[in-house]
Amino acid sequence: MIPPINRWARRAFDWLHEHPELSGAEERTASYAAERLVQDGWTVRTGVGGHGVVAQLRNGSGEHVGLRTELDALAHRSEAGALVARHSCGHDLHLACVLGAAHDLAAARSKWSGTVTVVAQPAEETLVGAAAMIADDVFSKGVPDVLLAQHCAPLPAGYLAHCPGPVFAGGRVLRVSVRAAGGHAAGAGHISPVVTLAAMIGRLQDVVAGETGPAEPAVLNVGALDAPEPPGVVPSRVGFEVSLRAMNSHGLDRLEHAVRRVVRAEADASGHCTAPDVEVVASSSPVVNETALTATVAAAHRGALGDRSVLRWVPSMATEDFPELAAGTRSHYWILGCADPVQWASATGDLASRLASIPGNHSPDFVVDPRAVDVGVEAMTSAALAVLGADVDESLLVS
Repeated sequence: MIPPINRWARRAFDWLHEHPELSGAEERTASYAAERLVQDGWTVRTGVGGHGVVAQLRNGSGEHVGLRTELDALAHRSEAGALVARHSCGHDLHLACVLGAAHDLAAARSKWSGTVTVVAQPAEETLVGAAAMIADDVFSKGVPDVLLAQHCAPLPAGYLAHCPGPVFAGGRVLRVSVRAAGGHAAGAGHISPVVTLAAMIGRLQDVVAGETGPAEPAVLNVGALDAPEPPGVVPSRVGFEVSLRAMNSHGLDRLEHAVRRVVRAEADASGHCTAPDVEVVASSSPVVNETALTATVAAAHRGALGDRSVLRWVPSMATEDFPELAAGTRSHYWILGCADPVQWASATGDLASRLASIPGNHSPDFVVDPRAVDVGVEAMTSAALAVLGADVDESLLVS
């Protein structure tokens, strides 16, 4: 069931979608969010862990619930070759929904009691924003009893999905650097680090098969190739990054050890005198939902949107740094459908085939159906009210 149009939140979504900013540069986005929260009577702190925003609304005694969202967009290549920011992961949707929920909760504060904290996090895409906010004492006014978050996926708008236990994988990003003497391409005796880099990348494709069992999900993906010299030059340094994903820290440890072993062996085989540098530049823990809290939030969503609108999700190999903020508290993270229902209905096959046929998160063709804004606001509001112990009814869900 899709609720009535929430014009306030849709206006916020439209502005955010038109003004994307990359990780660590979310200045206008943070300012927009802070201004809206101040207007609704929230106590707001800005500049937390970069451009992070933390807002709190105290309303008597009771539970303390946190609503977490993100600020940043992704970089994509334009047809002209320039890097441009684009909201291709749905953070504009997530932020609009949390701002809409904050607006509704403030308007209905006579009907609930407790404390609500909004955490608008920078630099989620680089997996460093949560740690930066923690280092900046994000919860200086109290750690929430429960932390809630949602993430969109190309399920049809109007649907939510829940998963007790593991939801998302943990991840690590490694930066590999290979150094050489460098020089003229016509010179004698030069060992090209570009050839070594290519050998490393090819050999890394066997790591998942060699290090994990057939029933153990894992991902290794190579990107951010750095070999900028023209073909007439043997570079003195090249590099690349590796994204690792697994459902537990032990799996991530094995993958990282294998990457280090492979790149060291390939460098030795190529005759490099200097061992490659391998640096962990980002990491995140798996997202794991508490079973009892999952049941509470799913029940609230069924009450607000109808039984048929709430589905069961299966664990995904996506990664998130949400667990760093949720450490030491109860937390729940659900999926918000954002695809055009007509487009979904025209797709064929099973669930996996349909999801694969619709441009998903991080695709330059990713599109959010605006009806997802209305559903996302109601989902976040009803979940917060359920944790706060308020009865969820239409008078509390202000549009």
